[in-house]
Amino acid sequence: MTDYNREVWDFILEAERSGKSVALMVVADSNGSSPGRAGFKMAITKDSLCGSVGGGVLETRLVDGARDILASGGKLPVPVLTEHVHRKDVAYASGMICSGRQTVLTIYPTATDIRAIEMFVRARSEGDNGALVFGEKGVSFAKNTSNESQPETVWHTEFSKRGDRLLIVGGGHCSLALSELASRCGFSVTVFDDRPDLNTIKKNEFAEIRIVDDYMQIGKAISDEERTYVVVMTIGYEPDKVVLSELAGKKFAYLAALGSSAKIAAMFRDMRDNGVDAGWLETISAPAGLDIGSKTPMEIAVAIVAEMISHREA
Repeated sequence: MTDYNREVWDFILEAERSGKSVALMVVADSNGSSPGRAGFKMAITKDSLCGSVGGGVLETRLVDGARDILASGGKLPVPVLTEHVHRKDVAYASGMICSGRQTVLTIYPTATDIRAIEMFVRARSEGDNGALVFGEKGVSFAKNTSNESQPETVWHTEFSKRGDRLLIVGGGHCSLALSELASRCGFSVTVFDDRPDLNTIKKNEFAEIRIVDDYMQIGKAISDEERTYVVVMTIGYEPDKVVLSELAGKKFAYLAALGSSAKIAAMFRDMRDNGVDAGWLETISAPAGLDIGSKTPMEIAVAIVAEMISHREA
């Protein structure tokens, strides 16, 4: 997958060693028939490039713009996020007409950003867990850490270890139990919650990445959808609905929502009334987990992990 395109990282590090200015572009989010998918990336110097953010007239325009900045000796002081809609006669039109949209993050790496990329490349080559986190302040490398101490908007996260990843949305007691069991079954676990002072997130040593941010940002925390498992277990009906609405249309190896059958039915009915595709809703495993009569957090975790494994081994 393009998310693990080592050539782009090598290109950036070699440019840095050679004293060349470089620009990095990452597709932070995409939907529909966008040619650039979340996780696609491209690195650019004044005379060469590596990778792609989807090709076409949009990519040409982005490359030309980056090279103009590089040639002038300038750099954007902070990462810039731009939206591109692949239709005619709309705001943020990309110049392409294939439908869909993509959001591109452009970074002119600082020394701190380069150091984070070096740590990420090393972790991946050694098979260690960790993540390269693209936020409003730049690029950072996270390993068994949380962004609670320095809260910022996270636009994209890339994991160093290949394999199946579990994103748990909600950081309570069931999330803690699920993190423990899933990690022991070979899943790389990320927990996402909107509460900065939640005790069960702070003591969750099984999650490799812990993100505290608004649930409206959930779509930007996910990459490499084909190997991603997602379980939604927030504090209640409304945040569950927000999260699922933000994920609507995305395809995952497994997507589940915790809750009673009555709650799920009401929530799905509400989402359909608000335009969410009924066929996509049918792909969600809800209520989450195998029906084994589970009651406690660990029993619930057993039911969910068993269902995840059945999908993984199918």
